[in-house]
Amino acid sequence: MSNALINFKAENPDPGAFPQVKEGATDATVQSTTGIKGLITLITKTLEEQGFINFWSTSLDAIIIDGVKRFQSSKGLNPDGIVGPRTYTAMFGNEFEYVSPSYVKKLIPIDTDAPVDTGEASWVDYTLLALAIGSTVGAVYLIARGK
Repeated sequence: MSNALINFKAENPDPGAFPQVKEGATDATVQSTTGIKGLITLITKTLEEQGFINFWSTSLDAIIIDGVKRFQSSKGLNPDGIVGPRTYTAMFGNEFEYVSPSYVKKLIPIDTDAPVDTGEASWVDYTLLALAIGSTVGAVYLIARGK
């Protein structure tokens, strides 16, 4: 476990769900909206440790976002520069919760005897949802996200 991760966990013993962050986000703005201390620092120190950027920061500026995009590309993710559940999972595995309950607007159980495949959700979406609700038993769920 990296020093950045150890320090982050010491400051945030139960951080709750990580928010999606993008260019312009800072430690201060994330802390004021979620109570999570040092999330941007953790992201940038992780990118620095893995060689995607040359310095860590408390804000996501254009240079850091370029490093995020390179990291995302290296992991087979869409290099959009937005740090969300898939990017967090690639960075930290299952160390934290990444799906905010506010993103999951409606959970609809689907009959497992008559599965429906809309083609819009990947196995990663279902895995993240299963982690968020704590169960994979008996159903597949439709995710409806608000805009």
